[in-house]
Parts: sequence; structure tokens; C-alpha cells
Amino acid sequence: MARERKKYDDDDGRVIANMDIEGMPWNNGYNRWFGGIYKKKYRRDIEKQMAEQQQGAPEDLKLTKKETRMLVLNALAAVLLIGAVFALAGFLFILFCTKVWFR
Repeated sequence: MARERKKYDDDDGRVIANMDIEGMPWNNGYNRWFGGIYKKKYRRDIEKQMAEQQQGAPEDLKLTKKETRMLVLNALAAVLLIGAVFALAGFLFILFCTKVWFR
């Protein structure tokens, strides 16, 4: 027994923010309350969407040795920068504790 939606005077039917989350059980036809059975209509829709996604998939990305080296070095630099920030924060905290807090 479904409830009817409220009708508002200023509602023109547009969707401002779509709250559907892909992959959630209530959006793909899977209903665990009724034995976990996919409804045929939704299963067909999901299979069609998956086939469309596979057809439009780009080919494997080919990188040159120089591009790969630069990618690895940039990732390493980012990791070292984050580690340095945490190390500096830890050093400053220890310095604060020994010079100010524990006096």
C-alpha cells in the first residue's frame, strides 16, 4: 500500500539534487526483504547498463618510461611531504610538552 506524495504549489517537478546512489539495493531492484530476488525488469536494466559501460571503456593506458618515472617520483614526493608535515607536528608537540606543559 503506497502513500501518495504531497502536492506542493511551487513544485514544478525538477530534480535539484538527485539522491540516488548507484549500487545500493533500493536502486538496482534487489530487495532483501522479499527473499533477495532481483526483479526481472531491473535485472535487464542493470545488464544493459553494464554492457554499455563495457563498450565505452577506454583502452589500456600506455605510458612511456619517462612518464612512468615522473609519475612514481611525483607520488614519492607527495608521500615524503606528508610524512615531513606529520614529523614536524610531532616534533613541535614534544617540544611544547617539554618546554611549556610539563614545567
